[in-house]
Amino acid sequence: TVLNLADSTEAIEEYFTSDGFDSAYYRALYESGQVIALDLTANFYSDDFASSIAEGLTFLAENETPYCIHCTEGKDRTGFTAMLLEALMGATLDEIISDYMISFYNYYGIDKEHEPERYQAVLDINLMDMLFHITGAESVEQLEQINLETAVTAYLIEAGMSQEDIVMLKQKLG
Repeated sequence: TVLNLADSTEAIEEYFTSDGFDSAYYRALYESGQVIALDLTANFYSDDFASSIAEGLTFLAENETPYCIHCTEGKDRTGFTAMLLEALMGATLDEIISDYMISFYNYYGIDKEHEPERYQAVLDINLMDMLFHITGAESVEQLEQINLETAVTAYLIEAGMSQEDIVMLKQKLG
């Protein structure tokens, strides 16, 4: 089951007709209804973004594992989605931070040891802003006191995902 955060249905269908397309497997998944295309921008703060994420996670809940989640570079929209899933599954703030920052190491070579200022800037501007938005926290100290699973559940319900689909998704992820 594939959650494609970057492309529209039309874009995927255009890929299939392009000269360089060479993935019969992806095409088969798409044609069998195992791919959802959300066509998301990176505006994590919009209601449209939240409702699209809820739609995508509901799609996952309604379909079987394994799941593939991707966008264009696999760090921003995918990182946001991975953060939500990790929080739903009870990951700690430190675990979420560590996992999120791996994508920036993989993509840009940014790590805490060799580029601490750049690492902190990415962390503050990206992940912490996302977490502050979802939880309502205004500082890291406040964020550390929040139950992230509860906060993400509330975010997803407000965005349109049902409690039943959240439970089903958690069961499949577990």
